[in-house]
Amino acid sequence: MRSIRLRHTLWTLPALAAGIVGCGGETGPTQPAAPTKLVFTVQPTNATAGVAIASAVQVAIQDA
Repeated sequence: MRSIRLRHTLWTLPALAAGIVGCGGETGPTQPAAPTKLVFTVQPTNATAGVAIASAVQVAIQDA
């Protein structure tokens, strides 16, 4: 019997459907979901209009 190990959890789901094959390892490759939002990882600082922001603003793409 194969099982599906859910990421960031302490349990697995049994995979009983016909045609399920191994993924090549205990933790197997995972694919991210489609991007759904942008988030600031480094918040912008206060700045005067027309003047460069002192610290670089960083943004990350996240999935659901």
